[in-house]
Amino acid sequence: MDLYTFIECLANIDKSRLHYTAHFIKRWEARLSYYFSEIEDIYDVIANQTPVGIIIQDEGKFKVHYTIDVVYDLIIVLSIKRLNPFEISLVTSYKQRANRRVREDEKSD
Repeated sequence: MDLYTFIECLANIDKSRLHYTAHFIKRWEARLSYYFSEIEDIYDVIANQTPVGIIIQDEGKFKVHYTIDVVYDLIIVLSIKRLNPFEISLVTSYKQRANRRVREDEKSD
């Protein structure tokens, strides 16, 4: 799947087509419940925010970066389960300093 198709499918995914793995739930509780009080809030991020970065990790597996705030990005690793209808499994999640995504020479003064 190319990136443009992936982004379009991700933005239009139905909430019932998002599957939270046990590992994802555990990591959300440990790392992200401060930012997202309910795990379902992750759906709102996926459906309503434009990713600030996407890395193809493997065929059907992506690392997607979203902005949490000016300091941190939300990283979600997801795997495509089915194409029609489009379904994904959320594999893991964590926060990462946004400055790791932005190269030093690209920062504005």
